[in-house]
Amino acid sequence: MLEMFNHGAWCLESRFFNRISPLIFRSLTHGNDLPKSLFETKVEDYPKGRHAYASGIDGEYLNGQYYYFLKDNSKVLSLPVKGTLTKNGDLCSYGSAQLIKEIDKANRDDDVDAILLDGEGPGGTVDGITAFSDSIYNSEKPIIGFGDRMLASAHYWAFSQTTELVLNDQEYSEVGSIGVLQMLISHTEMLKKEGIKVEIMRAEQSIDKALINSVEEWPEASIKQEQQLLNSIANDFSNAVRRGRGSTLQKSDENIFTGKMYQKDQALSLGMVDHLGSKAEAIILAADYAKYKKKKSIII
Repeated sequence: MLEMFNHGAWCLESRFFNRISPLIFRSLTHGNDLPKSLFETKVEDYPKGRHAYASGIDGEYLNGQYYYFLKDNSKVLSLPVKGTLTKNGDLCSYGSAQLIKEIDKANRDDDVDAILLDGEGPGGTVDGITAFSDSIYNSEKPIIGFGDRMLASAHYWAFSQTTELVLNDQEYSEVGSIGVLQMLISHTEMLKKEGIKVEIMRAEQSIDKALINSVEEWPEASIKQEQQLLNSIANDFSNAVRRGRGSTLQKSDENIFTGKMYQKDQALSLGMVDHLGSKAEAIILAADYAKYKKKKSIII
């Protein structure tokens, strides 16, 4: 999450955005003295749940990665995409750059049959998200996405590119928040009340340096430029979802590209996800896709 403070445009679910906004204000006004507990991420434990036992799925860590093994000898790599998504990662979470490397490595590993993207999160920064979504979409091996409770904004951008997307039916799961935002903060009124005058001096050649800042009035031309950038990113987001979901998206009067979140049943009816089910079912689906691709290649 700390890396997010250094970025402008975000793909974040609005409720999460509202929760972190006070933290950002506090960081800007009090320095980096935020309590560490706010940013602690638990490393996921992979227990053998009731679905896994019933389905004959086993798993273990090998060389720092977690793999699921099925009775038919299929091997599925599990990649966690949990918490706020950034390019370089933060604390205990993978960044999109590292996830791209792991997907590429799995595609070159003859022992890996398929990949499970195991995700839950409110979104994150736009940096790296296009490359990450492209790596999922272009993967030679099937990538099945499993969404546990929430796949919002940048998370949905990425997970919409999976071969198929399963949403946890044991939770009040939701997906969406297809949109982009940026936080602009002005300290001008606060500084006036405190009797503090701040002026920014620029080198004579640096007339366009940091025109949008927290202590000066924002030039209208600069605001328009930022708006155009956000519009462009949002357009890329929408096009990626259309590409990844394809004909699965149902034609409807509902416009899913406004930033709204959708509960699991509505998401399924709109074609934003493929199935409601358990993680074990997502793992089995990944293995089935791998077998299908092998059979298809042999027939050809």
